[in-house]
Amino acid sequence: MRSLFERINSEQNGCLDVLVNNAYSGVQALTDAYSQPFWDCEPNLWDASNNVGLRSHYVASIFAARMMTKRNCGLICTISSWGGMSYIFGAAYGAGKTACDRLAADMAVELKPHNVACVSIWPGIVGTEHMSRMAEQMHEKNASEKNDSLFSSRYNWETPLLTGRVIAQLAGDANVIRRTGHVQIVAELAQEYGIVDRDGERPVSLRSLRFLLPSALPGLKKHSWLIPDIKVPWWLLLISALSSPKI
Repeated sequence: MRSLFERINSEQNGCLDVLVNNAYSGVQALTDAYSQPFWDCEPNLWDASNNVGLRSHYVASIFAARMMTKRNCGLICTISSWGGMSYIFGAAYGAGKTACDRLAADMAVELKPHNVACVSIWPGIVGTEHMSRMAEQMHEKNASEKNDSLFSSRYNWETPLLTGRVIAQLAGDANVIRRTGHVQIVAELAQEYGIVDRDGERPVSLRSLRFLLPSALPGLKKHSWLIPDIKVPWWLLLISALSSPKI
């Protein structure tokens, strides 16, 4: 990785405006371990979840910060997840995402005097190729069992393009430093900046009543447009996550 940043430094005359930490290699390992308790998994699940991921983000940020602080400007975005707050894919995943959020927050403390912004980015449910395959499998299973599922129905999904558009807007925001050290939710930034996804739609935040109510009662998704897009306060969301970790 060092050689990559040395090349950027050489070719761009020391100029690096944005770093997006998004490398990850743990999807297949997490899929294989899905629904198993952590003690039934091999210890290398941690490495699969957090080496190309959390560790890569830290290392890349070191080299990026060395360039950005010299010019007193720049933006570091670390792609994290709601798994940093609520149980999603298991202990190794959750610990890694929580660490990504803390990494961004702590780096921000040291970078702020140099006018370099550092944020953690939470997309919603992103319809990558892998997620789409999982949804198809769940849809077939649910159809045979006559169950309904927000995941298999792809309710309120986003594309990676929406995250890219939001980060581009952040990079062009002259006052982005005001956001440094904080979690930034893609759907909420899209609403604030007036950005839409590839299909022209704008998904709601996963802490919106328009998402939470159909999650609890999937039958409501057909009438979701009637549900107000009201954000649940962070403190209430945290209490809910702690009292019921498998949301």
